[in-house]
Amino acid sequence: MNHQQSTSIRANDLLRHLQDLRTGTYEGVQNRTAKEAIYRRSIELLRPLATAIPEEANVLFLQGTGAIQVIGPEDDGSGGLETRFELSWPEQRTAQVTRGPTEHSHQYGLW
Repeated sequence: MNHQQSTSIRANDLLRHLQDLRTGTYEGVQNRTAKEAIYRRSIELLRPLATAIPEEANVLFLQGTGAIQVIGPEDDGSGGLETRFELSWPEQRTAQVTRGPTEHSHQYGLW
């Protein structure tokens, strides 16, 4: 693997992202509907990898007793969208939350 090439690609991605922040665009588009369509398509493309990693942890560490959940895309509360990839396990789901938010206590996971 050529690390210099990999670093260069990531630098270009970061610069593109910074340009989007300056211009209020997302992948170069300004229209809200188009931005959300790009985001939703990105999640579709990312889903196999993003679920494969916690699935591997589920098999290795939880003997397959874990549950992987993809939540979203959904409203992030500030006019955008968010998606969460979560891994939980039986003991975690039944544990009583003693601190922190309780409305999503069953959803805390590795991702």
